[in-house]
Amino acid sequence: SVLLPLMRLTRKDGMRAIVVSTPRHEIFVGSEELNRAEKSGRLDFEQDSLPAGVPSRIRKLKRIVQYTAIFDSVPDCVNGSRSVEKNFGESISAYPSDCVVDCVHAEVSKAIGIKAVADYCGIPAERCYAVGDNYNDIRMLDAYYGFAVESANEEVKTHAKQVVSSVAEMIEILLRDNK
Repeated sequence: SVLLPLMRLTRKDGMRAIVVSTPRHEIFVGSEELNRAEKSGRLDFEQDSLPAGVPSRIRKLKRIVQYTAIFDSVPDCVNGSRSVEKNFGESISAYPSDCVVDCVHAEVSKAIGIKAVADYCGIPAERCYAVGDNYNDIRMLDAYYGFAVESANEEVKTHAKQVVSSVAEMIEILLRDNK
């Protein structure tokens, strides 16, 4: 399981709380619970298995679909995201947003979801459009005709074909240009 090394890495980078998600549940572990477990010696991320201090409600999970690390600051969040990408880039994608890093399987993205729906409906890729504002939208913006909203991160905007003020403006452009 990649959960232990992921927890170890993000804790080292300043992670303060986590949310572990399955298809049916989301489990939140706050900083107080993590700090108590560390101080009591029950949470030692240097072990080779999930330490006893990891709440049993997480230890029992069978299918984790998303791990979210919550940080106190944007720089800690960015560092945590970069660490995850550096250490797990082939198997896990990390998407920072403010003070939160969402970690998912590398083969999970909005672009893959759009492709699945488009293929099922028989819609060619050149007839698919996307709008985004954050790091988790980059693959989608690259894969399809992408729009970014003005409030998007500057790096995200570089992946868009056009920048718009709103989704409404994007729709107006598409209708006007009959794309």
